[in-house]
Amino acid sequence: MTKLFLVLLSLNLVFASESVQNFKNGNKVFSADVYKEIAKNEKDDFIVSPFSAQTILALAQNGAKGETATEIRSSLRLPSSRRQINAVFKSLLQKLRKTEGCTFQTANKIYIKDKYPIKPGFNATATEIFHSSTENIDFAQNTIAAEKINNWVSERTNNTIKDLIEPQKLNQDTIAVLINALYFSGAWKKPFKATQTQKRAFKTPTDELEVDMMRKSDFLGYLESGKLDATFLQMPFRGGKDAQMVLVLPNEKGGITDLEAQLEQVYRTRNFTQEYVEVTIPKFKIETSVDFKGVLKSLGVKKAFRKADFSDLAGEKGEIRITDVLQKAFIGVDEDGVVASAATAVIFHPKSLMQGMGSKKTFTADHPFLFYIKINGVVIFTGRVVSPEV
Repeated sequence: MTKLFLVLLSLNLVFASESVQNFKNGNKVFSADVYKEIAKNEKDDFIVSPFSAQTILALAQNGAKGETATEIRSSLRLPSSRRQINAVFKSLLQKLRKTEGCTFQTANKIYIKDKYPIKPGFNATATEIFHSSTENIDFAQNTIAAEKINNWVSERTNNTIKDLIEPQKLNQDTIAVLINALYFSGAWKKPFKATQTQKRAFKTPTDELEVDMMRKSDFLGYLESGKLDATFLQMPFRGGKDAQMVLVLPNEKGGITDLEAQLEQVYRTRNFTQEYVEVTIPKFKIETSVDFKGVLKSLGVKKAFRKADFSDLAGEKGEIRITDVLQKAFIGVDEDGVVASAATAVIFHPKSLMQGMGSKKTFTADHPFLFYIKINGVVIFTGRVVSPEV
């Protein structure tokens, strides 16, 4: 009996490990998909958290059936079954919470309409797998409800994400709001010295700005990619090896468009070598609001917004649908390190409501570049800097 138990336990661990690796691969593809969709309309700086969207919609798909569930899983590059998705997030969320050296917090919340019954199985999965709490709320009092939800988000993101949901998004017909919030804070392993920060030129596609440029020399992960015509810089955070920020600088001043066309390869790039690098990068802050509904529809999620089946969440088949998917994200990069956060809301309404000390390398980011933050191989945040502002 003991041997059988150990065999089954070993098989489950192998299954979970393979599923997590498949998720990480899919996460990089989804990150590229989302980035490209946002870049179609956004010409300036932006930041987005693909992982926040994947997390809350992974929870939502536990309430979906049939084509509604299939479209969500396929478009978000999630595993193909509910069982696999839940195994991945059970393992991954536990591991991410133990990120060494950095602060990484993730929280989920379900707000459900007063006296509207949520399905027990969905509620159990939300609690056990996604560590989500559930709270009844009177959406008819939309200003009070929005304030309550926004306060929860603000608290979970250390006051960096505010006013995620506007009151007019809620009304007496609102059934549920599912929320994910992420907060990351990491100090550079070797900080920049503020005394070394100077005003220097940064070349935008149309102009030249004087911005605060930070400088330091350090041993860092470095890679010159001829295939991508870009240089990669991997910057570690203090206290652990789980999290890194990667800056990707096109070799040509106007090369960011070509680089963005190859994002999957960008996120998959590995084999950095430790080099002594003279680093010059701008201080910057970015705040972005994303209509994720539009992004998801472009990526193939259709049923969830129209003829949806969320009968494993609440109600009967065709009774409720998603009306909005909203995200806000923030990043601040300075001499000490990085603070980044995001929150994603999924809003449900009734279907009837239609709304080496050898040579020294240099990395001078004085023109537009990409960035991403990964933890344990998962892309948590990604974006670009075109005209840095603090």
